[in-house]
Amino acid sequence: GSIRLLNVTTARDEAAAGLLRAHGYALDRHFWHMELDLTATLPAVDPPEGISIRGFRRATDTPAVHEVLQVAFEGHYLYTPTPFVEWVKELDKESFEEDLWLVATESERVVAALSGRRMLGEGWVSELGVLPQWRGRGIGAALLAGIFRIFKDRGFETAVLNVDAANATGATALYERVGMRVRLRWDLYAKTLGS
Repeated sequence: GSIRLLNVTTARDEAAAGLLRAHGYALDRHFWHMELDLTATLPAVDPPEGISIRGFRRATDTPAVHEVLQVAFEGHYLYTPTPFVEWVKELDKESFEEDLWLVATESERVVAALSGRRMLGEGWVSELGVLPQWRGRGIGAALLAGIFRIFKDRGFETAVLNVDAANATGATALYERVGMRVRLRWDLYAKTLGS
C-alpha cells in the first residue's frame, strides 16, 4: 500500500514551504482563518420562514446535532466520520460551553448546527453544518449572525473560523457575505510514500 503524509505551514513561511518542496511535498490545499470584528456593527440576518434558531440543548439535541454534522461534512476534503460514542466525549471536555452552540430547526427537526468555543480570548466557530436539502436558504448566515451576537455579549472582540478555501458547499462565500475576511492562509502540502 501507500502512505500519504501531510504537513501544514502558513503561507507567509517561505522557508518551510521550500523545505517541504525540497523533500518531495507538493501543495495540495489552502485553508483560511477568517475573522469578523465584533466591535463593529454586526450583520442582521433573520432565519428563513419556517426555521427557528435556538440554543443547543445537550440533554435532547446531542444525537441530532451529531447526525447533522456528520451528514453535512460527508464528502469534504479529509473527512472521516466520527462515531457517536467518540464524538460525544467532546461535550465532556472542560472547553465545552453549551451556550456557544446553536441549532436551526424546522418543525422541531434539527436541520443545521453550529458549535462555538472560546480560544485565546476570541470566539471561534468550530463547525457549521447544514443538511444538504436545507442549504441555500440563509440558515447558515442566520446561525452565524446568532453566534456573533453571543460572542459579542460574552465580551469577545473577534470571531474566527477555519475553512477549506476550496470548500464545495460555498462556505467561503457565505462567510464573506456576513462580513468575514481572510486573516491568515495555511497551505497544506502532501507527499505519498509507496505505490
